[in-house]
Amino acid sequence: EKKTIRDLNRDTIEQYRRRQKLPLVVVLDNIRSLNNIGSVFRTSDAFLVDSIMLCGITAVPPSPEIHKTALGAEMSVRWEYFPDTMECVRELHRRGFKVCVLEQVKESVRLNDFRPVAGEKYAIVAGHEVHGVNPDVVNAADICLEIPQFGTKHSLNVSVSTGIALWHFFSAPTPDPLFTVAQHLYVLTRYAVAAVSRESVITELIMDEHSVSATLHGLLHLIGNIPGGYFLEATSPTQFNKNSDIMIDLSIGIK
Repeated sequence: EKKTIRDLNRDTIEQYRRRQKLPLVVVLDNIRSLNNIGSVFRTSDAFLVDSIMLCGITAVPPSPEIHKTALGAEMSVRWEYFPDTMECVRELHRRGFKVCVLEQVKESVRLNDFRPVAGEKYAIVAGHEVHGVNPDVVNAADICLEIPQFGTKHSLNVSVSTGIALWHFFSAPTPDPLFTVAQHLYVLTRYAVAAVSRESVITELIMDEHSVSATLHGLLHLIGNIPGGYFLEATSPTQFNKNSDIMIDLSIGIK
């Protein structure tokens, strides 16, 4: 049975903008297709990308053609425009980002061999559909990442390659256990949350989607002085029954 819109618990634009984002931005270097631009917006929305940098000939919202594939994500994901991609790269370096170019070069690192460093901020640069990333941008990058391919083409659509890279960064372990729990708990449910010990319920709160992280910090403060192992029990009367409660171990957050 397919999930309904209600099952998906979609954010409003305002709720999404208040969500904690990944320390990750996307740079589009002279992308000519508005449909590709819209697709990158939509994927960036799905994986909590902080913002998109639109450079050179890359079109900017509002645009009916971008909206056709973005489906409104062009209004939820923050974006900036730079007339020149090198200007954008210099600005990202100034802001402390590691610039990662998606390109096939002799010194490239296979994407599946690359592990983001905890605490670092990253920018993924995707290039023109025919010419790829500008060579000056490649030379200025901190690393070049290549997606391994084994067919006859050795070429991917720019929105597809960007999506693969975004999933790689999104699924990488995060250094903050509280963010991990908050992120997973928020995705799983927005309903009643109880902080419990092994014997009894300590307190019960209603999840506020605008302050999940703060709520968890409050729960940890509340139960931090109680001996033993603790966990959060997330339940929804419309989605889970007593035999299918989701249990998330919070011991790493308490120690």
